[in-house]
Amino acid sequence: ADALFPLGAPNANDDWVGSRAAPVIAGLAALADNGGRTRTHAPSPGSLLLDRGQCPDELRDQRGYGDLANQRRPVNEPVVPDSADGCDIGAFEAGAEELPFVLFVDGFASGDTSAWSSALP
Repeated sequence: ADALFPLGAPNANDDWVGSRAAPVIAGLAALADNGGRTRTHAPSPGSLLLDRGQCPDELRDQRGYGDLANQRRPVNEPVVPDSADGCDIGAFEAGAEELPFVLFVDGFASGDTSAWSSALP
């Protein structure tokens, strides 16, 4: 197990494990209103959570924030080496902006009625 989860250092999957003798400090700010509907813990500068996660299909973090230019969740922190796709670990993406909410994505609002049918199943 020590080889899979070495204390104080990442394993091959970039997982970090601490102990009472050698704790891993996540680097989280206090629970606060950082935007969105729920309070979140923002990662502190230099936190082990920055750019270490993987969320390939996520467009937004829990607050509805993401990378406005690329319309995706991961926001690159240039001074932090990326692990996986560079998404921050947790509900909060550091450096993210509030993304516009899209209500209709099936084309119906633009007049494309092929997405809808009046036929009974």
